[in-house]
Amino acid sequence: MSLARLTAYLAAFYALFHAALYVLGVRYDLVPLGMFAHYADPELLRTRLLESCFYLHVQPPLYNLFVGVVLKLFPGWEAVAFQAVFLLSGFALYVLLIVLQTRLGVSRAVALVTSTLLVCSPSFILFEHLLVYTLHCALLLVMAALLLHEFLTTKRHWAGWAFFTALFLLGGIRSMYHLVCYVAIAVGVVVWAGPPRRRLVWMALVPGLLLCSFYVKSYVLFGQFTTMSFMGKGLWIKTVGNLSWPQREQLANEGKISEVSLVERFWAIDYYPEAIREIEGFEGIPVLRQKDKSTGEINYNHLSQLAVSKLYMHDALYVLRHYPKTYLCSTAWAALTFLSPMPQQVAGLKWWQALYDRLVYGKINVRLARFIPQLGASKHVPYVFLMAGYPLLLCYGLSLGLRGGKAGAFTHAQRGVLLFMGLTILYVAALSILLELAETNRYRFETEGFYVVFLGIFLERVVVGRLRRRAGTD
Repeated sequence: MSLARLTAYLAAFYALFHAALYVLGVRYDLVPLGMFAHYADPELLRTRLLESCFYLHVQPPLYNLFVGVVLKLFPGWEAVAFQAVFLLSGFALYVLLIVLQTRLGVSRAVALVTSTLLVCSPSFILFEHLLVYTLHCALLLVMAALLLHEFLTTKRHWAGWAFFTALFLLGGIRSMYHLVCYVAIAVGVVVWAGPPRRRLVWMALVPGLLLCSFYVKSYVLFGQFTTMSFMGKGLWIKTVGNLSWPQREQLANEGKISEVSLVERFWAIDYYPEAIREIEGFEGIPVLRQKDKSTGEINYNHLSQLAVSKLYMHDALYVLRHYPKTYLCSTAWAALTFLSPMPQQVAGLKWWQALYDRLVYGKINVRLARFIPQLGASKHVPYVFLMAGYPLLLCYGLSLGLRGGKAGAFTHAQRGVLLFMGLTILYVAALSILLELAETNRYRFETEGFYVVFLGIFLERVVVGRLRRRAGTD
């Protein structure tokens, strides 16, 4: 069957599946636009888009730019436009996952099963219907892996340019894909690809300089070489935020941590000390000056948040040094969250989540806090396949990338892609668990496609291969 015909069949299945989801009550959720800290005031995105993206410090600018363009082009029809983009993105991810697996030696039948398993997952359904960048990051990572394979196999220049452009887009959307990460991948690809390397260096350099310009702009404007000013708040909740209130008050009274740590990280700006909240500068730039968005939510891109986040980081590092147990406990919490699925909020899909969690993720309804008291109020339960299977799949994929399997089963190009996927999973997992607390499973989903590819390779080489050998001996 040709790829075009297979794509047509997949499109028909995809349409029927989403029609069923609609009947079950699944709708596109536009609430994050007015609520999430990730976005500038939607009114500013409509009326002062370029200015607001330029002065954004709470997030890299590209996703706000995308959101603002949609708001400008489709006034009154925003939800329909976003849903169309997300449905197309989800379908593209579906198809590209199958193509990527076949490029790595997986049969179409196995690739179809594993990719469909992801598309039908409650987490995929959630992120396909929620205005947040998670689905697009997952898509860009799979595109990057496919483009890398194309370039390493054929040396076609367009594939190299497109690969590094995908990495640039990731860095411009999501601060986790840092400039340092981009440089590390670029160096690795240049070394792995072999000569001639000069043109490849240029392919990496141009998008890399564009990404670097976001950091330079932030340094010139705000004195911080970063595209996200929220990091201090992230580490704070794992350290200071994990102390009891009396401990926090005592440390603040002794001058060991600042008064800022007596304010919860998502409270309104007016709760902070006057010296911080009354900061001057950029008076004509509303994205930096308004305390609240037009939706009534707090503007976390307010100029004062730069100083707030710095103080949170300073206090977090103090507690990390002197109260390491708080950090270790919250990191264990983050790891358990990383290896848990996202909860489904649609009432009509609760039964599907319960079934999927039990059959696919191996959920066991036993609270881990019963056996690990240090988890405190944690409601985490074990998901056997996520907790044991995902780390094993990662080790399996990395081992194939490093060794190539028996009798050189994987080409040099395929091994390069396997290493790119495995090291990306490792990077995202480590950064999420070490620096974040509550939403690490959302970050894991961005690499979910790579786990699916490793699962497909395992099923093809181990399970199907064994069945074929057994059938041949009968």
